[in-house]
Amino acid sequence: MSLEASTFEKAAIANSVFGGTTYPDALTYTLKLFSNTVTLAGVGTEIATAGYAALSITNNLTNFPTTGTGIKSNAIALDMTTLTADSPEIVSAGLFDEFGNLRYRKVFAAPFIIENGQYYSLGIADLTFTAS
Repeated sequence: MSLEASTFEKAAIANSVFGGTTYPDALTYTLKLFSNTVTLAGVGTEIATAGYAALSITNNLTNFPTTGTGIKSNAIALDMTTLTADSPEIVSAGLFDEFGNLRYRKVFAAPFIIENGQYYSLGIADLTFTAS
């Protein structure tokens, strides 16, 4: 799942590189699923269904090893909780920092549903960030 940088993320990078401000590293990310397209400002309708919980991901070298290519990916599988009811259609996903800032988003090519008893999972290298 290749991700698009948010407005916050683009500004943070530009300000760090050109403005002398320190880039705001996140200690933890939260992956959230949305029933509409989460905007680049981080506004959207997070799904609400029985058993759903956003996934907390520690930002460390175990989960996201160092890269020398400008492409960074998750090194472990990321599994969300098992649903106890069918989800609404999932249109997009957002990766937020611990302060609630959207850092990256993904708008899926085709909406999908997670059925009762299933969970959403990202395999190794499914969460990919490309510096461009």
